Amino acid sequence: MAVQKVFALTDETTEQTRSRPARATRLASVPRRRRLSELSDLLRGCETVAAISSAVSEFLGSALACTRTGYAILKGEHTIVEADWTDGTVASLSGRHEFSALGSRYAEHMTRDDVLVIDDVKLHPATAENHSLWIGIGVRALVNVPLLENGRLMAMVYAHQSAARHWTSDEVRLVQDVADRAWEAMGRARAVEALRRVNDGLEATVEERTLQRDRLWALSTDLMMVSNRSGVILSVNPAWTLRLGWREEELVGSPFTQFLHPDDVTETLAIRGTILDGAVLEKFVNRYLTRDGQIVWLSWTAVPDGPVIHSVGRDVTAEREQAEALKAAEEALRHAQKMEAVGQLTGGIAHDFNNLLQGIVGALQLSDMRIAEGRLDGLARYNAQAQHCAERAAALTHRLLAFSRRQALDPKPVRANELILGMEPLLRRTLGESIRLELDLAPDLSLTLCDPNQLDSAILNLAINARDAMPDGGLLTISSVNTTGLSGRADAEAICISVTDTGTGMPPEVAARAFDPFYTTKPLGQGTGLGLSMIYGFMRQSGGEAKISSQVGTGTTVSLRLERYVGADVCELPDPPRGPMQTAGAGTALVLEDEPAVRLFVIEALEQRGFQVIAAADGPSALDIVQSARALDLLVTDIGLPGINGRQVAEVARATRPSLKILFMTGYAETAAASEGFLGPGMGLITKPFRVEGLELRIAQLIQG
Repeated sequence: MAVQKVFALTDETTEQTRSRPARATRLASVPRRRRLSELSDLLRGCETVAAISSAVSEFLGSALACTRTGYAILKGEHTIVEADWTDGTVASLSGRHEFSALGSRYAEHMTRDDVLVIDDVKLHPATAENHSLWIGIGVRALVNVPLLENGRLMAMVYAHQSAARHWTSDEVRLVQDVADRAWEAMGRARAVEALRRVNDGLEATVEERTLQRDRLWALSTDLMMVSNRSGVILSVNPAWTLRLGWREEELVGSPFTQFLHPDDVTETLAIRGTILDGAVLEKFVNRYLTRDGQIVWLSWTAVPDGPVIHSVGRDVTAEREQAEALKAAEEALRHAQKMEAVGQLTGGIAHDFNNLLQGIVGALQLSDMRIAEGRLDGLARYNAQAQHCAERAAALTHRLLAFSRRQALDPKPVRANELILGMEPLLRRTLGESIRLELDLAPDLSLTLCDPNQLDSAILNLAINARDAMPDGGLLTISSVNTTGLSGRADAEAICISVTDTGTGMPPEVAARAFDPFYTTKPLGQGTGLGLSMIYGFMRQSGGEAKISSQVGTGTTVSLRLERYVGADVCELPDPPRGPMQTAGAGTALVLEDEPAVRLFVIEALEQRGFQVIAAADGPSALDIVQSARALDLLVTDIGLPGINGRQVAEVARATRPSLKILFMTGYAETAAASEGFLGPGMGLITKPFRVEGLELRIAQLIQG
């Protein structure tokens, strides 16, 4: 603490103090350096503020031979004298005093960091106004050295004389030196005390945390274990006995694998190897055996710590049992839902097919009655009715196959925008005048690979659904855009076709079931509930996806996403042949079909068109024919045959007859739909049920292609 200024006042009364040679001689006889060295030695042994205060006061009083010396701390408006020294003629000032009571001018001097030297309190401006107060406490002359920190008065060292006295410059410097040494010592003492408090606090904290750790170790219901790198248990907490029944003495010193379920040892040791390499293990679950042979599932967290591994295991047996119970309940719920869906499916099929069969059976019976009566009028009408019902039945099975993703598809590279634009006139007629149609098609829309007829049907079905959702009219928007992302393939490039209406919308529980088969909110007889399920099945079978976004009162958007096609552009197919199939020189055909009615129908159709027909009811019979020397120009075969199927027969036939034309028939063609390259050159596919004209068209395309 540097001291800047010394203020002193002398008058005739101070002459009396100047004639005190004994004191001056004593002070002068001791060199200043020696005095300070003695003070340093004295302070070196003081460790507390109180001890320093006492030592400084006694040293200064003895050196100056004055009546009182001391060290005071200033706190707010008060002065606290920590310790002082007196010669016995005056009282001690130890305690708390009001600083302002000593006078405003005195206080002003002290806060200016000025050393205040007063030879007579009656004459000095700082004390003259209330000199009687000073004399009353035994002070006629004084030296005060203020100690400031950051400009703030913190403490002071003082020397008092009960009579007027002239303070020499050596005496004043001594008070300053003592004050500086005292302040430095006080700072060190406060730091030591603060450090001691910190250390005491740390020790208390460490002790408390140790106690907490010990309590946690003893009271935790989790299993705690310390093991060495070889897997030998070094220590365990009481939870092992509580949970597993093993006593501590049975566990410590044994390999932990001794208590593992045998089936979990290999996996656990492999995981432990990663911990030994420095990895931290979290939520690894394995099985331990209790002392009585029961199984307990434990979820482990483990960390390496030099030569040991610390592990904590939580008993998750109850959670796993709950999870298994939940899984069983969910499986039972799924089974119940599946049975409900099967019930809806069979009920819906029975209802619709009974209606269709009634139309077919009724028309045929009426035809038989007319023929029995010898009447031919009306036969054409009944025949047309039977054919119409049969075609509706075929459409129903087609939708079922689409939902189950087992329909026969004919995928081609498709320009979806051109397909939508080609549908526009049909869509406008279907929607009616109260619904406005808008097309928002991306000009750079990529190609996609799908069956264009099925995509056309899907968009038309969505438009009809949207029309039904807008009974009072509204806006239907069909948009297309290039996008990314398909189920399970976030980076897949795709196109998206969206059909958006401004209709009534669907609540969440209806939207969640919209793709279910035979689920419909329409009244009985006004919908089968297969439209959206057919679209869903077609999209999944084509490698795409269908999603619904709907809000009640706002409208619905159905989005169809298909993967982009990368390859050759769309090929223009030749126009289908016109007119009846050529009969001249039609050749020989082998018909392989296990259903007698279908086999008879195909044979009759081919014979009426000039083919010589060989029939086979199973694969082995057909193989005997194709491996014989008989001439064959055409093989018409069902795919789904028991034993040797139609595809296998075709492969054998092509091995010896590479130019043989082959037409596959199917009512269930998952393989044909899913396997790329199923149809080779000179092969075709026709889906049951089919008309004679359709059969003729397919055969003509094969022969002419």
